[in-house]
Amino acid sequence: MSISKVGRPSISESEVPPHIEEALLHKSRGKTWADSATAVGLKKYQTLKEWVNKNDKAKKFYKEAVQERQERIQDKLDNSYEMLIDSAPEVAVQLLKIIKNEKTKGYAKTEAINSFFRIVERGWSDKKLAEALQETKERIDYLETGRPLQMTERTI
Repeated sequence: MSISKVGRPSISESEVPPHIEEALLHKSRGKTWADSATAVGLKKYQTLKEWVNKNDKAKKFYKEAVQERQERIQDKLDNSYEMLIDSAPEVAVQLLKIIKNEKTKGYAKTEAINSFFRIVERGWSDKKLAEALQETKERIDYLETGRPLQMTERTI
């Protein structure tokens, strides 16, 4: 025969109430803990943090909400970047016209030339960083799966 506790179940044993889920949605959208708690009528934001720290379902709900928001933001950024990339050839032609035009003032040429080299440098460094990140992810995957890892030195 087991003895059960009298009273309200602990946070870790409880189902996540709707108002806590709503507060976690506010938090996942970038509000502070205090603002998220206040939005649903909680007096102390620590209660909300306690739900995330002690209740696995609340923690999972919060992480999924944050992940969904990050994916939506990334999709928008990817779409914007793709639009810019599609226009890059025309922009490059215009930039070169500005640089080569004899009537363009020196200060405008200087800015155009600086922009040109920043764009080239950024593209190169982004490519190298993406390669290094991919290699790091592969190494982490090897470590997590217990497969042997070949350590090689690579310059960035």
